Amino acid sequence: MLDHQIQFPDSVTRGVDLTEMAETIVQGFKGIPIADYDGMNNPSDENKARHRRAFQQELDNGAIVVEAVNHDAFAVWYPPDYKRIRTGDDEKDERPNAQEIREFFDLMHRYESEAEHKHGLKDVPHWHLHFLCKRPTGDTKASDLVRPVLEVASHQGKRTVLVCVNEKALPVYRHWGFEVKETIQMPHDIVIWYMVRDP
Repeated sequence: MLDHQIQFPDSVTRGVDLTEMAETIVQGFKGIPIADYDGMNNPSDENKARHRRAFQQELDNGAIVVEAVNHDAFAVWYPPDYKRIRTGDDEKDERPNAQEIREFFDLMHRYESEAEHKHGLKDVPHWHLHFLCKRPTGDTKASDLVRPVLEVASHQGKRTVLVCVNEKALPVYRHWGFEVKETIQMPHDIVIWYMVRDP
């Protein structure tokens, strides 16, 4: 794993607080269609517990998780040697529509896999920005969580991908060098954007 080469600014820590991260999702994803659909932004204790379990699972699997020291933003990165795990298999998820949500994300991951294949990334090591979230009132610069990894990716000659779920974030990602490669229409009038950044 090459994450030891990443130098984050002092405003960012690898010593994340999963409880604060769960709260950041609830606040940061308000009004975003995919989060409204699957309840990601629901402030219930059960929902926050789901987030904590999911992030712990990703950490255990080798994801790079960084958080602003003031807890108002975080990012989840999959390094090139990360082995993706199926999300949505939380046996403690007792929501009535848990199976429907699982099928929705299975479909989303299938479309993402097809896009990876189409754009030459299927079996090619690359970086993946899996999650970037910031509280609406936060003052942390999102670039502090992103640019250090993009610099390493460029140095390594590796591409970086992300799936944007918030149309308002597209200009920010474009500013960082990402290009929309696929616009994907999902059920429930949800649109996602598969984006790639060349080194």
